[in-house]
Amino acid sequence: MNQAILTEHGLMMRFWLPLMELQFDYAFQCMRNGNGNLESILRNLTMTWFWVPWSKEDLQSQLPMQQRRLYHDLLRNFTVCFEAHRADADSYGFSGPNS
Repeated sequence: MNQAILTEHGLMMRFWLPLMELQFDYAFQCMRNGNGNLESILRNLTMTWFWVPWSKEDLQSQLPMQQRRLYHDLLRNFTVCFEAHRADADSYGFSGPNS
């Protein structure tokens, strides 16, 4: 019998995208309303950094997350994306898939 088995990882990935879209929508709305800066909002009000595939070196590093290169690269990409969609009527350009 051929049965599909949903693993814990599969379950996480199934719900990951909608959850992140919701969190990015929230971050977008916070920014649009002037409720802080993007770095602070992503770090303190979303699980953005929880889902980052940190390297083994990053995980073993004593450096705080904010001093890691991947953190800065991703934050720069988030910032560029937000600036490109700041004037949009909704958050989809920032929070939607393939943004």
